[in-house]
Amino acid sequence: MTKIKLEFLNELSGGDAKFVSLMLKTYIEETDKELLLLEEAYQNKDRSSIAFWAHKIKTSFYLLGLEQLSAVASNLEQNAKNLQLSLDNLQEELSYISSNAADSIKQAKRLIEAF
Repeated sequence: MTKIKLEFLNELSGGDAKFVSLMLKTYIEETDKELLLLEEAYQNKDRSSIAFWAHKIKTSFYLLGLEQLSAVASNLEQNAKNLQLSLDNLQEELSYISSNAADSIKQAKRLIEAF
């Protein structure tokens, strides 16, 4: 399980707890939507949409210090663009992202309660 690290957001906001809380709320709302769209793109075998949503979600992961998730999303983005790879090869990355992102959303909800 990956763990949210708020150092970057705290540095970016100058320690503004309201900003960090807002970013966590945005992460929860947007990541849920983006995961659904990423999975839908995979089901539709839409490589460009897979790459688009993987690119978008990797930034969210990075902002919350989820480096491993960000790296896997980056790999997914690049692999979706690689026409030599079967889409079946993307399933493992997609599963990893979905599972760990769900855990990170739970963590974000707990962190918001602490503010």
